[in-house]
Amino acid sequence: MKRTPNVIVIEDNDDDYEALTFAFEQDGAAGLDIERCTTAQEAENSLVRLRNRTDIAREDRVLIILDLRLPGLSGFELLKTMRQDPHLRRIPVIVLSSSSNQSDVIESYVTGANAYIRKPRNFDGYLKMVASFRMFWTGCAELPVLG
Repeated sequence: MKRTPNVIVIEDNDDDYEALTFAFEQDGAAGLDIERCTTAQEAENSLVRLRNRTDIAREDRVLIILDLRLPGLSGFELLKTMRQDPHLRRIPVIVLSSSSNQSDVIESYVTGANAYIRKPRNFDGYLKMVASFRMFWTGCAELPVLG
């Protein structure tokens, strides 16, 4: 039986975060536990806590949605740090960026992203993106357990 994953959203833009979470709510994301980090430093702290937890259930799954343009450390640097950690590198990371620059797409995949999605321009786009996202990541893909 598949369990709904916990989602860590690393996004500094309030409007983008609100659109994303509201789209998840509208899509019926009951049971989806979303944690927000607004800086790479907050995300690093959250990931350290996650890595060091001793109470992680064998079924716990985590998915990360990562913006590239963050205050301080960039999303690329955070992704690189995660991929060097034996425990954290198994967590799927989906880059969600407003950039259509092909070099950002390439660097994201080279650095270890599992997917690159461009941010929608309007709320209807967020609804469509979230529906596809949830169908794949919670319905089709098998996510690794953390425990």
